[in-house]
Amino acid sequence: MGRKNWKKSRRKILRNQLNERLKSICRFGQKKIKGSPYVYSYSTFETYKRHSKAFLNYMHSKGCKSLSDGLEIVPAYLKSKQDEGYSAWTVYTIASSLCKIYNVSINDLNIKLEKRKKKDIIRSRGFEKRKNNFSEKKNHDLVLFATMCGLRRNELEHLKFSDLIESNGRLYINLDGKYCKGGRPRKSIVLAKTENEKQFFRNFLKQKTANTVFFGKVSKNMDVHHYRAIYAKLLYLDRKKENPSKIYKVKDGTGLIYDKNALLYVSRMLGHSEKKKDRCDVITQNYMYINLEEEYIYKNYFSI
Repeated sequence: MGRKNWKKSRRKILRNQLNERLKSICRFGQKKIKGSPYVYSYSTFETYKRHSKAFLNYMHSKGCKSLSDGLEIVPAYLKSKQDEGYSAWTVYTIASSLCKIYNVSINDLNIKLEKRKKKDIIRSRGFEKRKNNFSEKKNHDLVLFATMCGLRRNELEHLKFSDLIESNGRLYINLDGKYCKGGRPRKSIVLAKTENEKQFFRNFLKQKTANTVFFGKVSKNMDVHHYRAIYAKLLYLDRKKENPSKIYKVKDGTGLIYDKNALLYVSRMLGHSEKKKDRCDVITQNYMYINLEEEYIYKNYFSI
């Protein structure tokens, strides 16, 4: 076999081994088990697959003959990403992807990763949020629905009339976990308190039957996470107390203080919280950045 054909054959072997490994860790729609070596979310799987395939090219360039040969060069690969200027958040995601492939922890890699900082997050912020071609005015119903429910993209695409329930005068969305991240079922409150807000849902639902999907495929240009953040901020403001019994102080040097019970409630409604696990940091880092006065949907929130 010529040198050129051997290189092609080696790349094919690596690719096949990686694909087999990726298939073996899929557990979509199942309930997540802490410390499990599997991936339960399709979106997380796609992220891990993208980063692991990029690493495969690096392995090939270093002469690796099998997937197992790549473990010892993971630290060098992560260091190269740091040197190329990748953010600490991105490098940490790459590390998590490769750790899942090799079933090891980040501590096992013997590399010091830069500390992740809130100010470095760009997802759904500023220009990043508005760079896509998506009109909030033309998609008013979809945007308002996403803002009032706080669902993830996959949850929003598969939401049915039968998932909506009413209890004690409030509307809730009852998700069985099939399309939820980590396969975790949850019951999330809908931000509809006034008669006008509730009427928006009633008028919309009149056209639907129990097993009809509301919106179906949602445009990739829609920043669903941003509307989840608006939902989280509105829900927090609705739940927080002037003199909270428990407080949470942000650990980024800003000195910001939040009502801890309100944050934990928001975390549960968003589907982040797990039993005996404090996820306040996730909420403050990824959702509380919203300035409601700048949001079109908030300024027109009551014009339903």
